[in-house]
Amino acid sequence: MSTLANVTVLPKDLWYFRDVLYRLLLTPVFAAAFALCVAEGALRLIDAVRDPDVSNRFVIGRVDPTAAPLTNRLRNRLGYFPLPAGSTSYHEILVNGKLDHSATYTIDPLGHRICAACPHPSHPRQTLTTLGCSFTFGQLVNDDETLAARLQLLLPDTKVTNLGVLGFGPHQILPLITEFPTGVQPAASNTTIYVWMDDHIDRAIGNAVYFTWHPVRSPYWDWGPHGLEERGTFQDRITNSNREFATFLFSKLLMTSALARHLSGELPFRNRDRKENWEKVAQLIQQIQEASRGPLSSSRFAVVFFPGSRWGRKRLIPLLSNRGIQTLDYSQLFNGEPVEKFQIPHDTHPNALAYQRVAEQLAKDLSSASLGPDREVTQWSSQKTQRPSKG
Repeated sequence: MSTLANVTVLPKDLWYFRDVLYRLLLTPVFAAAFALCVAEGALRLIDAVRDPDVSNRFVIGRVDPTAAPLTNRLRNRLGYFPLPAGSTSYHEILVNGKLDHSATYTIDPLGHRICAACPHPSHPRQTLTTLGCSFTFGQLVNDDETLAARLQLLLPDTKVTNLGVLGFGPHQILPLITEFPTGVQPAASNTTIYVWMDDHIDRAIGNAVYFTWHPVRSPYWDWGPHGLEERGTFQDRITNSNREFATFLFSKLLMTSALARHLSGELPFRNRDRKENWEKVAQLIQQIQEASRGPLSSSRFAVVFFPGSRWGRKRLIPLLSNRGIQTLDYSQLFNGEPVEKFQIPHDTHPNALAYQRVAEQLAKDLSSASLGPDREVTQWSSQKTQRPSKG
């Protein structure tokens, strides 16, 4: 080896060795990149052939503009409020351009979904309020097929109020019931039911995959000197942290990949198995329970684990039990039956049969002496779990 003008000159054999080394290192890289491109293209083709043109069309129908301020005030804090108060809306699934499924949503002046055809007692003996996401709201089922409507038919002396909102998690439900006008009047016995499905953990902790389709302006909660506190929004975290922004951007890009979707449907960038994340969710639910005693005048509170819940059943029930919160574990209620039997075609939301089954079991448990104030946690279970869908 010799040097000339401070430039290192390698012998010919070393140049050859360097070229061979580069080839050995780069060939697998290029081969892997080529294989990934081929796999991505093949999976996109498979998806196009196997899954025809399935598209959701959401159409807002008649809207009463005078009721809009009730929901506009909360829109900034909650991230969104999807249905204007006092409106009738239609949700349709189109397959290959043809109508495959449709449902009608009727929203009262307070922003609750209602069932006009259901019996409404003039002097109810008790009230029942259901909290949750699309599984509670009843996405893609008609007004008389929701969980609240089925409960109203099974409990004719009870006034049932549906406070489910599409896509919500516990981080939004808490401010919803503390600020939103509920219209729930005190009765001899008021019960609040929180309907859990497993996507709520991703929503509450802000898993990056959740924000590939959900507005990032929803509230962010974190531990402070006085317990769990609202700390702005998830958008604030993304904007003020280079790491959060990079994670968010990477998830947006990755979720456009067919290969990534086939390898993992969730792609969680925050570990939902971390105990502190489940502690945060349990604390949020405890604060929801405490808040329900105010605007909802609730004397009984329970968390229902919708059929198919896995992570919540395993992680959340013990934490809620330690906090004295009653749970009803329906995660295995559809034991041994095909999942498709309880789902909307071309969608994974519960259908009318699923809500009927859950309502029947819940009506029994609500009448049971084991579900009451200051009593031990009750659970119902069978044997086989099924996985829930997005809510």
